[in-house]
Amino acid sequence: MPRPKNKKDAVRFTVSLDPQLHARLLRIAESNDLSLSWAVRRAVAEFVERQDETKQAELPFSHSATKD
Repeated sequence: MPRPKNKKDAVRFTVSLDPQLHARLLRIAESNDLSLSWAVRRAVAEFVERQDETKQAELPFSHSATKD
């Protein structure tokens, strides 16, 4: 998955991760000689692709469970 060609092709947004998840993602990126941004873009792209393939109407988790 390449980097967006220019800033007009990309949308920037902020995501907060718990420290343990951030550390795991950083280790994965570093061990594969990738930037953290590339790893996050790839993870999101793969998640979206899986959702498209299964044609799921709902995500496999509850929104109300994340409010705690």
